Amino acid sequence: MGGKISVTGTFEMNRGCPYTCTFCINSGFHSLYENSGGYYREQEIPRLIDEMLEKKEKYNLSFVYLVAESFLTTTRKRIEEFGRLYPQVGLPFWVEARPESISKDKVDLLSSCGCEGISVGVESGNEDFRVRMLGRNLSNARIIEAFEILSNSDIRVSANNIIGFPDETREMIFDTIELDRQINVQGVMVSFFSPYRGCTLRELCETKGYIKEDDIAGDYRLGPTMDMPQLRREELIGLHRTFPLYVKFPKHEWDDIRRCEQNTPVGNTLFQEYSRRYIEQFMS
Repeated sequence: MGGKISVTGTFEMNRGCPYTCTFCINSGFHSLYENSGGYYREQEIPRLIDEMLEKKEKYNLSFVYLVAESFLTTTRKRIEEFGRLYPQVGLPFWVEARPESISKDKVDLLSSCGCEGISVGVESGNEDFRVRMLGRNLSNARIIEAFEILSNSDIRVSANNIIGFPDETREMIFDTIELDRQINVQGVMVSFFSPYRGCTLRELCETKGYIKEDDIAGDYRLGPTMDMPQLRREELIGLHRTFPLYVKFPKHEWDDIRRCEQNTPVGNTLFQEYSRRYIEQFMS
């Protein structure tokens, strides 16, 4: 680490996921290991706690990020054991979860042992597209219920969204925006879909000609890999930077926010003004 002190520790609790989301590398792992019992492994909770205590002392940690695609998708025994032993570590921590794994008793347990934040995967707000294309077999109603449960806790909550899926349209992205508005989530996270090699949707992207077989997927945080006829790259970049604005600001301002999508002097100036307002109103 170049001599610098790390204040945030990242620890692996689960690796892999029992779900087979088509946009996730775990769909590839499931295909690869389907004749060998699947791909999923867990670290014993006492061993995890011992590792945390060691690294907390060694690096003077002040925060913990727990690596698990869906922290609560495990046995109740493991969750309760974590809740019982984690107070030994005594640091605030952040986890990720799927909406269908959220329940009041699990949220209460997380809150009681120091969970500071949780990110929940919405991905797409278009229910048909989410089920048919993404392999996420849950309803918008269940997503809304999960966020309602979390809203009654003291845990900071953010929604993870993805835009730029193959065959996704601008209208579908606004379905996601509308769902985020309905759940009224505190934190709005949005990433570009990246067709990483091994995920099921990669094959579809190649078949449709959105990418070539030897193309390397880009960083999901930085920009889109694909340029699709129904959703051009420039439009997707504009929607990405304005996504939180559409979620948080009233609809009578949407015409101005659409101008913020444009990489022009006027659009960029207006975007900077909205960004300032966003920070003051929703992040202070």
